[in-house]
Amino acid sequence: MHRVYVPREELRSGSVRLDPSESRHLARVLRVGRGAAVTVFDGAGAQAPATVAAVERDGAVVLDVGGLCRMPEPVPRIALAQALPRGPRFELILEKATELGVARVIPLLSERCVVRLPAGGGMAKRRHWQQILVNAGKQSGTLFLPRLDPVRPVLEFLAEPPTAECRLVAALSPDSRPLWELLAPAPAGPPADILIMVGPEGDFTPVELGAARARGFRPLSLGPQVLRSETAALCAVATAAYELARRGAAAPLPRPAPGPSDQPTRA
Repeated sequence: MHRVYVPREELRSGSVRLDPSESRHLARVLRVGRGAAVTVFDGAGAQAPATVAAVERDGAVVLDVGGLCRMPEPVPRIALAQALPRGPRFELILEKATELGVARVIPLLSERCVVRLPAGGGMAKRRHWQQILVNAGKQSGTLFLPRLDPVRPVLEFLAEPPTAECRLVAALSPDSRPLWELLAPAPAGPPADILIMVGPEGDFTPVELGAARARGFRPLSLGPQVLRSETAALCAVATAAYELARRGAAAPLPRPAPGPSDQPTRA
């Protein structure tokens, strides 16, 4: 069944008018007409069955939304603090992080980042990134989209990093340890929050790594090879998700019932 994203503050039972982007995708790309059944979700744990009530003259789609079902946020939560790689690689990271169930993505600017955002903080870029999360959420069937933080310099981020029981930084240092070892069982059980820092090509600077260690980040080994930034990010997140699931720390989330693939229909 086709999935439609509606922001949390707009999703409610009853009549919902989709924004231009969602309306265009549903009516023009998927060519879904009046009376068609879809599933709506808000990326924050709520979903509901809905029916296309009308396609208005301006192209807007109106849905009749049924009763909402809201699920609690899954625990453990994995957050990825990622130094921005060059080119479209960060978009790949966002897409795959959503598929892997990451709860939060924090874009970082390291001294060694080639990327430089335009004046104003790159709001257009941020909106583009948010749309990538939405599209990945539709495709993967997740009920939760990652929270996307504003871009910030590494040292500013490390001045007050998010609370997390387990803080890791991918590093090639001799004292780095594999993730399975860093997540060794503790008396209190698996950590509820894991925060993983991944650097740019060329890695974090010694000053940045030193600041991370001072804030309790333990060096994480991702193997003997030197990985590209996007490969390191996905390796770290996938390994963490696997280890937590293997140890029974992560419960599977309910997923929408199988339906037709999200592809345009023929006229």
